[in-house]
Parts: sequence; structure tokens; C-alpha cells
Amino acid sequence: MIHCAVAAGVVGARRHADHGVPEEAARRSLASVRRPCLPQMLTLTAALCLMQGLHASDDDAAGESPVSVPGARTVGVDEAYRLYLRGVAFVDVRSPRLHRRRHIPRTHHLDLNDGFTRQALQAIVATDDPFVIHCSGTRCRRSATASAFAVEWGFTRVMYFREGIRGWRSAGLPLIEAP
Repeated sequence: MIHCAVAAGVVGARRHADHGVPEEAARRSLASVRRPCLPQMLTLTAALCLMQGLHASDDDAAGESPVSVPGARTVGVDEAYRLYLRGVAFVDVRSPRLHRRRHIPRTHHLDLNDGFTRQALQAIVATDDPFVIHCSGTRCRRSATASAFAVEWGFTRVMYFREGIRGWRSAGLPLIEAP
């Protein structure tokens, strides 16, 4: 690991002096301390996050999405399609890029990372209206997170469509695809 020498500042030396350490001794002590430089630490942290698939823009983070979300009802492809045919609102919480590439017709798009707010959701559905939240599929956690937020915000009929676009597409259901 790359290290930088940390220069002893007057403030740091005075802090040690407050604890009975003479100011000059505190300066010498602090000047000899070596710790990782902030830029190298940030680079290392970012690299670890990328390796673990934890960056916010990734719709398919490593691991499976939860099977259920407390306060929401999990629905499968068949039930989601029945709800769709009845005119129940669908909310796609994927990134704008993925939504443009392919989406369920009549779906409202609220990117979880930029636009999914209580006010934005209330502009689509009332707190007691049923609605379906989805993302890419079982390896995408956005719909679970969005469902949990909706429940926390007081929405009472949240449907968590865990299988998402991948399940919908696999079933041969209607999609709008970019040319």
C-alpha cells in the first residue's frame, strides 16, 4: 500500500499538548506517523466497490434480489400480466439507458437513482391504488429497494414484480424495443 508522511500541524500538536504531551514532542511524534494517502485510499475503495458490483448505476448487482419485500406483495409473470391487462400502473425503476432500450408499454419510468421520490410516485398513483414496481429481473435489486421505499412512504398496495423485464420478455409478453 502506498503511504504518505503526515506533517504535524500546530492544531494536532496542540491537541497532544492538551493531554500532557509537550508541544515539540507531539510535533516530532506526529511528523513520523505514516498513513495511507487519501487519493490512494479513495482509488482502492472505488476499485473494491466495482469488483463487488456495488456501484449505484449497476442494475444487475451481484447476488439475487430478495424473494419478498415486507409490506409489498410479490407477483410473478402471470399475475403481473393480469394486472397489466386490468390497467394497473407499472413503474420501471431501471436506469434511463435500459428503459430506452426496452420497456413494457404504458410503463412509467422513475429511475431509482434519480427521480424515484414520494412526490413523483404520488403523481402516478394514489397511496391506496395498486401498482407494480419492476426492474431488470431477479439479479436486480432496484425494484426491491423501490418497493421498500413505497411501503415506507405509506403506499398500501405495492406489487413487487421480482422477475422484471427478463421474466416478462421470456414469457413473450409485449415490449417496446429500441430500433
